[in-house]
Amino acid sequence: MSPGDDFQPRGPAERWLDAVFDGLTGTGSGGRRALAEMEDHLRDSVGDGIGRGLDRAEAERDAVARFGSPERVARGIRSAHRNLLRPLLTGTWSLAAAAALTVGISTTLTAVLTIVIDGHLDRGVCVMVSGTSPPHPCGAGNAYYLGAEGLALVGVGLFILGALALLYPCTAEHAIAWLPRARSLLTIAVLFALASLYLLGTPYTTFVPQYRAESILLPIACAVVATSAGVLVPVSMARLQRRLVGRQIAQPS
Repeated sequence: MSPGDDFQPRGPAERWLDAVFDGLTGTGSGGRRALAEMEDHLRDSVGDGIGRGLDRAEAERDAVARFGSPERVARGIRSAHRNLLRPLLTGTWSLAAAAALTVGISTTLTAVLTIVIDGHLDRGVCVMVSGTSPPHPCGAGNAYYLGAEGLALVGVGLFILGALALLYPCTAEHAIAWLPRARSLLTIAVLFALASLYLLGTPYTTFVPQYRAESILLPIACAVVATSAGVLVPVSMARLQRRLVGRQIAQPS
């Protein structure tokens, strides 16, 4: 047993650890593991001080001084373990995924029904976006149906993205191995957001600009951006948290 295996009761080291513990409220198991590792490093540091000829109280004060203030240490650990935000992030994630599924199903059905039902001709004219607008020749109407086909692809993409977002927490715990990893999901989200904006914007702005303000381009584009952000932000924060935890553990005592 080394000389630094036991701290003085209510000595400098114990008081320092208690102060750090008080500052780690809400960090959960990550904070507990970090505190246990710091305690081991603190014991080693106290043992080194005693080995240099310091008495136990002096060795503990020296070790604590080298670790820094407990407030600063606890603040650094909290920044790497934001468990207090977990319920909010989980709720936001679930809401974004449910919204993606809902909008995806609605968009797909609307686009398909538009192509199938409204695609029929009536006396040589085509049904247009706005029911109050006069009918236009079929040449102009074809642009709308092109837009509906693109909209159907967007709806399917939103549905897939929402399903992946709902299942991703299982992937993070390796419960379902066949789902994409975090990096793949990030790539899917970015590419889908860009492709969705292109599919939505091109048919309307190129062929029927007069209906741009009346179309559903803006709300669907906003839904695409919001859904992609709902995937990007939590995944990015999870990756950043793991990186910060790794740096915290790797820091020398």
